[in-house]
Amino acid sequence: MASIVFLLALFIYVQCEITYIEVKYPLKGERSPPNAVWPHPQQITTSNDLLYIRPHDIMVHSNIQTCDIIAKAIERYKPIFFPPKLSMLQPPSDANNILQSLTLNIHDNSQCEQYIQQNSNETYTLTINQQMAIVEASTVWGLLRGLETFSQLIYINQQNYVVINSSVTIIDSPRFQHRGVMLDTARHFLPVPIIKKNLDVMSYNKLNVFHWHLVDDQSFPFESTTFPNLSRAGAYSPDHVYTQADVVDVIEHARLRGIRVIPEIDTPGHTYSWGKSMPQLITVCWANGQPYQAIYGTQGEMEIFNPIEPLVYSTMDALLREVKSRFHSHYIHLGMDEVYDKCWLSNPQITQWMSVNNISSSRGLHAYYADKILDITRNIDVTPIVWQDVWDEKVELPPGTIIQVWKDTSDSIAFDSWASYLNQAANEGYNVILSSPWYINLISYGKYNTNTSVMNLEFFKYYEIEPLRQFTGSDEARKRILGGEACLWAEFVDGTNILPRLWPKVSAVAERLWSAASVNNSEDAQFRLDVHRCRLLRRGIPAQPILGGYCGNYELGMPKSMINDPAFNYEDSTPTNSALVTFTSSELEFIAVRLPLKGERSPPNAVWPHPQQITTSNDLLYIRPHDIMIYSNIQTCDIIAKAIERYKPIFFPPKLSMLQPPSDANNILQNLTLNIHDNLQCGQYIQQNSNETYTLTINQQMAIVEASTVWGLLRGLETFSQLIYINQQNYVVINSSVTIIDSPRFQHRGVMLDTARHFLPVPIIKKNLDVMSYNKLNVFHWHLVDDQSFPFESTTFPNLSRAGAYSPDHVYTQADVVDVIEHARLRGIRVIPEIDTPGHTYSWGKSMPQLITVCWANGQPYQAIYGTQGEMEIFNPIEPLVYSTMDALLREVKSRFHSHYIHLGMDEVYDKCWLSNPQITQWMSVNNISSSRGLHAYYADKILDITRNIDVTPIVWQDVWDEKVELPPGTIIQVWKDTSDSIAFDSWASYLNQAANEGYNVILSSPWYINYISYGKYNTNASVMNLEFFKYYEIEPLRQFTGSDEARKRILGGEACLWAEFVDGTNILPRFWPKASAVAERLWSAASVNNSEDAQFRLDVHRCRLLRRGIPAQPILPGYCGNYELGMPASMINHPAFNYENFTSTNLEKRQQIKIPSAWQPDKWVCHHSGNRQSTIMDNHDYQQSKGKLLTTSRNLNSSSSSHRISTAKLKERIENLSLRSAEYRRSAGKSKLKRLIGSHSPKSHRSLLSYSSRRPLTPILHIPKMSKQALKRWLDARDAYLGHEYPYIQEKSEHHRRRRRRQKRKSIKDDDKMIDYEAISMFSIESERFNISERNSSEKQRQSSRKENRIKSNKNSQTNLRHSGGLLQRVKSFVQLPARSLSSLSLKKQKENKTQIIYDHFDDKCIGTEISEPIRFRTNIERYDQAIQVNLARPQIELYHEFDTSMVEGEKKPRIRSVRQNVEYSDKATETEFILNFANVEKEKREQKEENEVNDDHDGDDKATRHSIKEEQEEIDSYIEPSNVQQQQQKHLLSKMSDRNNHQIKNNQSIQLSTYTNTGNRIVPLTDLFQTSNNDEIDNDNKQNGSRSTILTSTESNISIHEQLQR
Repeated sequence: MASIVFLLALFIYVQCEITYIEVKYPLKGERSPPNAVWPHPQQITTSNDLLYIRPHDIMVHSNIQTCDIIAKAIERYKPIFFPPKLSMLQPPSDANNILQSLTLNIHDNSQCEQYIQQNSNETYTLTINQQMAIVEASTVWGLLRGLETFSQLIYINQQNYVVINSSVTIIDSPRFQHRGVMLDTARHFLPVPIIKKNLDVMSYNKLNVFHWHLVDDQSFPFESTTFPNLSRAGAYSPDHVYTQADVVDVIEHARLRGIRVIPEIDTPGHTYSWGKSMPQLITVCWANGQPYQAIYGTQGEMEIFNPIEPLVYSTMDALLREVKSRFHSHYIHLGMDEVYDKCWLSNPQITQWMSVNNISSSRGLHAYYADKILDITRNIDVTPIVWQDVWDEKVELPPGTIIQVWKDTSDSIAFDSWASYLNQAANEGYNVILSSPWYINLISYGKYNTNTSVMNLEFFKYYEIEPLRQFTGSDEARKRILGGEACLWAEFVDGTNILPRLWPKVSAVAERLWSAASVNNSEDAQFRLDVHRCRLLRRGIPAQPILGGYCGNYELGMPKSMINDPAFNYEDSTPTNSALVTFTSSELEFIAVRLPLKGERSPPNAVWPHPQQITTSNDLLYIRPHDIMIYSNIQTCDIIAKAIERYKPIFFPPKLSMLQPPSDANNILQNLTLNIHDNLQCGQYIQQNSNETYTLTINQQMAIVEASTVWGLLRGLETFSQLIYINQQNYVVINSSVTIIDSPRFQHRGVMLDTARHFLPVPIIKKNLDVMSYNKLNVFHWHLVDDQSFPFESTTFPNLSRAGAYSPDHVYTQADVVDVIEHARLRGIRVIPEIDTPGHTYSWGKSMPQLITVCWANGQPYQAIYGTQGEMEIFNPIEPLVYSTMDALLREVKSRFHSHYIHLGMDEVYDKCWLSNPQITQWMSVNNISSSRGLHAYYADKILDITRNIDVTPIVWQDVWDEKVELPPGTIIQVWKDTSDSIAFDSWASYLNQAANEGYNVILSSPWYINYISYGKYNTNASVMNLEFFKYYEIEPLRQFTGSDEARKRILGGEACLWAEFVDGTNILPRFWPKASAVAERLWSAASVNNSEDAQFRLDVHRCRLLRRGIPAQPILPGYCGNYELGMPASMINHPAFNYENFTSTNLEKRQQIKIPSAWQPDKWVCHHSGNRQSTIMDNHDYQQSKGKLLTTSRNLNSSSSSHRISTAKLKERIENLSLRSAEYRRSAGKSKLKRLIGSHSPKSHRSLLSYSSRRPLTPILHIPKMSKQALKRWLDARDAYLGHEYPYIQEKSEHHRRRRRRQKRKSIKDDDKMIDYEAISMFSIESERFNISERNSSEKQRQSSRKENRIKSNKNSQTNLRHSGGLLQRVKSFVQLPARSLSSLSLKKQKENKTQIIYDHFDDKCIGTEISEPIRFRTNIERYDQAIQVNLARPQIELYHEFDTSMVEGEKKPRIRSVRQNVEYSDKATETEFILNFANVEKEKREQKEENEVNDDHDGDDKATRHSIKEEQEEIDSYIEPSNVQQQQQKHLLSKMSDRNNHQIKNNQSIQLSTYTNTGNRIVPLTDLFQTSNNDEIDNDNKQNGSRSTILTSTESNISIHEQLQR
C-alpha cells in the first residue's frame, strides 16, 4: 500500500527552535535564519530576497565534471538539496526569480586530485547573482566545501517552496589545516556503515581527518595480510573484523568527501590483544619471584610490548609497511601513550638488560623503544604522529613529527596546562594537534547556568576553546599548530549511541577549527547550531538536541524521519552465512589490563531482574524454531492472546539462523502452558495492588507458567522468553529442569519520561513501554506538560495544545493517548499522567494568560529579572478561573487515562513572581497568609479538594509535603530531592522515614535521576565498574529505614526519571537503557541480590538480549554481543517486528483524528469524492428556506427507519458540534480565493473525519469561497472562536489550478469525451417529495445511436487509467442513482443538448447541503460508471462545480438547479446509525409523460425496441423508489418484462452489461459494488443489522437475468 503523505506535514524548516531550561533563564543571542551556515564562513554577505528552486530539477555544471569526486558529489547531494520525504512545491507559474543553474569550476587549470593531503587548499568562493550560483576553487577539495555551503543555503520556506538567497557572496577558507575526529574501534567494534555515516556528518561540518584508532588492549579488529592471526585471535569474533574490503570501503568513502584516514597502531602499551596470537611480543609481569603475576591496579599477567625483544621491531616494520600501503597515507599514528612501566620493571630479564645498556629508568626504556620505531618510520617514508607522552620522555623526534596534546582536560578559563604544552612544543619546532579540551567521551549533565545564558555545558565547554588564546610564540611557531581533533574513546560507546554522543557537540569543535577566531559568541552560536542540528536530522544523522525545543516532524520516530532512510544509510540488511549467530559470544572486557573484571560470569540465559527463587539444571531441551505450542486456560483473554503473538519474534529473533533439533533427539520441549488458577478472569487494567506473582516450572519436556492474574502470567512469560537462547551449535535450547517462584519486592516500579521539554513521538514511547515490560516495570509516569510546551490535546481546552505545543506535529492527540494506554495495558503497565502545577505552567499562558501570574519589578508589570523571574511564569493562586480550569481538566484526564491516580506535580514553585505582584500580596494580607509557603499550601489545598471530589488518588512531588500541606489519605509522595551519591544517602533516606511514619505512601526517585549522566569509568578496590550502573544498582531503598512494618509497607517502590532538557527520540533509548534496568532489578528482586560485580555480567547478557529485541541499549563496559549489534548484518534495531514507525495512511490519520460516534463513520465500500473543483456558490439551507424554497426532497425507502424527524437547524447543529474543528481543511475550490495559515499549522485536532487507506492527504491551506461580506464575517467569527485570533492568513494566487482545469477541459473536448446523463443521490435522508429529473432534450434516435456506439467502444476501453482527486471530500459518500436508461448503454459521444445533473448532499466539515454539478465529462471512455463507485477502483476524472450549503456562508449567486418544494424534514437517523442513502421519489406520472412525448417525436420504426427497453428500465427504477405498497406490484410486473428482455439479449450475444442494484437495508447498492465489498466485515455486519443479504456478483455473471439478480 502506498504511503500517504499529509499535506499537513508540509513542514517548514524555520520551525526548528530551542527553548529555555527555565522561564527565569531566557535564552539570549541573535536568532538564526533557517539557512544559517555551519561552520561560519570567513566572509559572507547575503540579501533578503529569495530565488525559487525547482524541486529535484537543478542544473549543475562543472569544468571538471569528469572528476569522479565531483561527479559523485553532485549525485550524493541530490537528496540533500531535496530531502526525500519532504513535500516541495514547484515555483509559482508567474515567477521569474528562479535559480537557473549551479556551476562548479576549478580555476588555474588544476587537476582532479585523488587524495586530500595535509597542505591541500580548501579555499572557495560562492556567488549567487542573476539567478546563477557559481562555486570556484583551485582544488576539488575547495569545490566540495563550497558545495556543502551551497547545500546549507537551500531551505524550504513557509509556503513550501524551495528557496535560496538571491544574492550571496562568500569567500571562505579554513583557519586550521588539520580538523579531525578520532574514533576508537577496539574497545567497541564500530560497523563500517556506522563509520561511513560518521564520515558523512564530518563532511557536513567541513572536517577533513578521520583518525582511526584501530587496535588496543581489548581487541585487534584490523585484518592484516602480513599477520592474519592477529585479528583471528585478537578480534572479539570473526564478525568483529575490518577486512581488506572494509578498509578499502572506508578509505574510498572518505576520499570522495575530502577526508584523510589516518590509522593508529598504538604501541608499546595497549597491546594485550596482540599477545593472544603472538605472546612472545608481550612482557611477562612478575611478582614475588614468580612470572605471570597480576597485581590489581598495578599490572596484569602480561600487558605491554617487550622492548628488548627483536621480534617486536621486525613485526612492527612489516606491519607499518602494510598499513602505509593499505591506507594511502603519508601519516601513521604510533600511539605511545600510557606506558605503564610497572610490568617492565618487575621482569628480571628487562631490568638486567637495562643495567647492561645503561638505562636507569623506565622513561629511558620508553625512549629506547620510541627511537627504534621512529627509525622504522624514517625508513618507510612515513610522517609519525604520537601522543604527547613520548615527547614528555624527551625522545628526539624526527623532523615533521606531529605531537597530539591530550593531557589536562581542565575546564578552567585559562586552560594553563594544555596551553603551555602548545607553546612549548611549537616553539621547539614540532607540529602540534590539540585534543585536550575536546574529549567527547568525558560527558556530563548539560545544564549550566552562566551570566551569558548559554545553558548547554557540553556545547559551551567545547565551543569556548580558543587554541591560540595564550600562545606566545613567533608567527612561524604559530603555523606549527596544525589544528585539533575531537576524540571519542569507546569504553561505553558503540553503534547504538556513537552518533548522538558525537553530534552536534563535535560541530562546536568544527567551527572552532574552521571559522575565524572572532566568531566566538556562544549565545549567537547556539541558535545557529540548533539550525544545523535540525539540518543533520534531515540528512539522516541522529544528532541529539542541545537544549529544549524541536525541529519538525522529521525527528526520529516521526512520520518524516530520515534517520533510517536508505538515502543516508549503508546497512546491507541481507545476512550472510556468517550470520549464524551464537548468543553465548557476548562478553564484557576490562577497561585496562591491570584492572581486570571480577565477579561470576553469567550464562547466556541469565534472567533479569533476578527471580526471588530459581533452580535450574545444566541439561538442555531443544526447541523447534518457530514451532512451539502454547496453551492457556484463559487464551480468550486479549492480553494473553496478544502476548503470545508478540513473543514469537522474541522467542525466535527474525534475522538469526536457527537449526532444527537433531533428528535423533528426544529431549525436545513439547509445549508451554499459561494457566490462571483460582479465578479465570481477564483483568483489563493493572492496578496498584495487582498480584504479579507467578511460578514457572519446566519438567518432562513441558513448561508451565501459573499465576492468579494475567499480570503474573505476563511476568512469567517474560522470564520464560529469557531462558531461551541459541547455543554455539545454533540450536534453540532451554534448561530441561527449571523451578522459579517469583514476585516483585515493590508494587510500584516505574519510569518517568518528560515529553514537554522535548516531544517524544508515540513510536518511541511504545518502544520504551516494550523495554519496560522486558524489565518487569509496571508504571509509566507520563510528565505531559511543562513550561516549554503543552503537547497534550485536551478536548475541554483545545487551545492549550494549539497555542502551547511546539507545533501541530508535536501534539498527543486523543488517538495517540488511546494508543499509548492500550499498548501499556497489554504489557501490564499503568499509565499515570502528570499535570504539573502551579509552577512549570508558562505554556498554559499562551492560550489562557489569565491563569498566569504577572511578575512585577520597579513598580511595573511584566518585568523579567534574569535568574529570578520571567515576565509571567506561575499559576495565579488567587484567580478563580485557575481552579475551575483545573477541575474540568483533571476530570477529563481521569476519564481519558482510565487511572485512579493523577500526578499533580507541585514542585519547584519559585515564589519570587508571586511576591512581586501587588494584587497577590494584598490578597495575602487580607487572608492572613504571611509567606509564599502558605500561598502554596492554599493552592495545594484547593487542588487536592478537586481530587477528592472526582475520586482520584493524587501523587505529588515532595515539595508540597515540605510546605506542611495536609494531604488526603492515600496520597503518594514522590521523593526526588537529594541525589547525593554518598553511601549513606542520609537525606532521601530520612525523607522516606518521615513520610512513611506520618502515614503517607512514598515513591523514591532521588538517586535514580538518569538524566544526570557522567563518564562511566569508576574504580573500586575490587574492580573497575561502570559508574552509571554502580550508582543506580547499589541503592537500597530501605537501607536506613527505621519505621514499623506497617510504615515499611507504605514505601511503594520507586521510579527512574529522565528529564528531557537534552534528550529526544535520537538518544532516549540508549541514554535510558540498560541503566534503568539496574533500577528495575533493585525494585523487583530481593534485597540480598546486591552483588554489583556479579550483576554487571548478568546485565551485559540482558543488554545483548535487548539488542536482539530491537532496543538500542548502550554498552555498560567494553566488549561485544554478536553480529546483531546496530550497523551489523543481523541487527534488529530497526526491524519491523520491534518498531512502530509504520507511517501508513491509517497510522498517519490517527494523528489527525478526534473521536466521533461510530454512527458518523462512513462505510468503507463507498466511492471517492472525486470533485476537484468547487464553485464559489454556496447553497444554504437557511437561505433557501427563508425564501420559501426547498432544495431537494426524497422518500425514505425503509419507512420504519425514518420515524424520527428533526429540523434542519437541529441537524446542522448536531453536525457542526462534531465537525466545526475541521473546517479549515476544505479541498481547493475553483475560482475561490486561496488562503493559508501563517506561523503555525492548524492544530492536531483539525483532522479528517474519515479514515481510508488511500485518501488524499490533508492540507493546512484555507480555501475561502467567494461570499458576501456578511457571510465572510460570520465565517471568520466561527473560525476565530475555534482557532483564536493568533492565526493570520494571506491571499495567494491559484492561477496554476485554473490553467490545469482549462487544459483538462480542452482535452476532454479534443478526445471526444462524452457527457453522461445521470443523477447522484444524497447521503443525507431528506424526507418528502422526489426531486425533478432533468428533461431529456435529445431525441430517441440520437440516444439509440449513442448506445450502439457505446457497445463498440466499451469493449475497446475496458481498462482505464483514471486519476483520483479530492482532499477532505475525497472519501465523502456519494452515490449514483441508476438513470432512466441503463448505464451500460449510455452514450459517450458528445451530446450538446443533454443536461447533466448531480444532486447530492454531503458531510464536509460544517457544511450540510446540496452540491450541484455542471456537465460531467469523462476523460476517457468508461465501460460502466457504476463499477467506479468503489474505494479501490479507478474512478473517472470528473470536473465538478460544487455548491455548498452551510449555515456559516451565504451564496452570492443563485443555484443553477433548484427543485422548489415545501416542508423539508431531515431524518434523525444520520446521528444514530450511519448515513442513510435514499433515492429521490420521482413522480411516476411525470416520467411516463416524458417517455410518451419522446416516443411521439421518434418516426423511426427501428427505434421501438430501444424505446421499450428504456421504458422498462425506467420502470425498474420506479420499483425501487415507490412506497412499499406500490413497490411490490411494480417489481413483479417489471421483473417479468426485464427477464424476457435480458434473455433475448443473451441469445443474440450482445455484450450489454446491466447495472443493477440491490436494497441493503437503507442503502441502494449496485450488485457489482457488493462484489467488491462483501468481504468487508463492517458492511456485512451492517447488512445483517438491516435484515438484508448481499450477493456477490462476479464478472462472468454480468448477463444473468435481472429477475434472478433481484431475487438474490
